[in-house]
Amino acid sequence: MEYEPLSTLVELLCRGNAMHISVWDFSGLLQWEPLALDLANQFHSVPFCGLAKSTRKGYRLCIRCKERANRKARVGKVPFSGYCVCGLFEAAYPVVLDGQVRCVVYAGNLAPDLPAAEERLRRTAGITGAPAERMAEELRAGEHSLTPEDAERAARLVGSYIRLLGRDAPWPVSPRHWAVERLLEAVREHYAYPITLRDLAAVCYFNEKYAGRLFKAQTGQSFHQYLAAYRLDRAEEMLREGSRAVADVARECGFESTSYFNRLFRERFGRSPGAYRKETGFSSENLV
Repeated sequence: MEYEPLSTLVELLCRGNAMHISVWDFSGLLQWEPLALDLANQFHSVPFCGLAKSTRKGYRLCIRCKERANRKARVGKVPFSGYCVCGLFEAAYPVVLDGQVRCVVYAGNLAPDLPAAEERLRRTAGITGAPAERMAEELRAGEHSLTPEDAERAARLVGSYIRLLGRDAPWPVSPRHWAVERLLEAVREHYAYPITLRDLAAVCYFNEKYAGRLFKAQTGQSFHQYLAAYRLDRAEEMLREGSRAVADVARECGFESTSYFNRLFRERFGRSPGAYRKETGFSSENLV
């Protein structure tokens, strides 16, 4: 029997509303083509959360929140729901195959009680330094028609579908360890944030040193080297294609220090970011 890909179901459930569904993979199951999802649906990637994670304190707080949720799902192996530190409701559904939690479905981005959610986000933003007014705007523009029960049903439906298709998945799905795949995906999706191996390993339920050794053994680079190289590649693209200031490019690519960015860029490309942009031929005429 042939089944529709998982991405089709996720798209249908989120069509016409602002609910967001993501699946946190603990086994490499989503690397199998019928269960493959876009990166945006493998991480909780919505504008509200992007603002919440835009400061180092905010990012660390969100990571810790997801770490606790993943641990609860893997240990308890039963569905649960609740509110994140910034006030959004989310339902979690652990997908159990062969007695192990292979992944966790999260359905949320809901604010059924808008005043309470806004009060909570402002309290959290006061601690983390996140832009409270912009977050409040995103919150008010979010999903208010759906109920917590709707999110719980959506999570259960997606989880049940993964379990149905997952019975036929080949094991291992990929020759690369699932934790390494998660780290690579995290870099591609979150390179602009202050991510660290320590935080990501904790969310993956892995020891930091073991995750680092595994990553280097399977990629040939340390996590720090890979992250820096990926950020430099994105910065190089921005410099070739746009007119943003070097400091803005550095910040948007996750470099907290412009001088550190300049030094790494020169080491990688043999010239400063400003000189590189001039040599690649960008000028204001290109914008016409």
